Amino acid sequence: MVRSQVKRKVLLKIEDLLRLNLIKPDTVLVDTRLGTKATLQSDGSVRIASTGEIKSIQNWLKSIYNWSAVQSFKFLKVESTGKLLYDLREEYYESDEEALDPDGETAGQGSADQSGDLSDTGSVDHNG
Repeated sequence: MVRSQVKRKVLLKIEDLLRLNLIKPDTVLVDTRLGTKATLQSDGSVRIASTGEIKSIQNWLKSIYNWSAVQSFKFLKVESTGKLLYDLREEYYESDEEALDPDGETAGQGSADQSGDLSDTGSVDHNG
């Protein structure tokens, strides 16, 4: 298949999950490895339970792991349900084969994954 014909789904970001009401502000998120908690804010940032600081999800996880990037959707779960953010996103895609990307276009339109989110790149530097 010619590369220009390959279609990829656009990965939803945390802000998209909020907009689609798949997750709500004030949801407690739990890091699956260390058990640290933070409360999701309406803008997609989190308030860290132990310090009260507000950070982006990526910066929060990078600081606790001391890594340069973290796959946040695979490392965070919703405390009340135990579901990973990754699973919430996948359930959305499964429920709507023609899932819309954040700009309202059918997923896969465009040239490549346009998420721009390091949390979903698959490259994790465990050495910091």
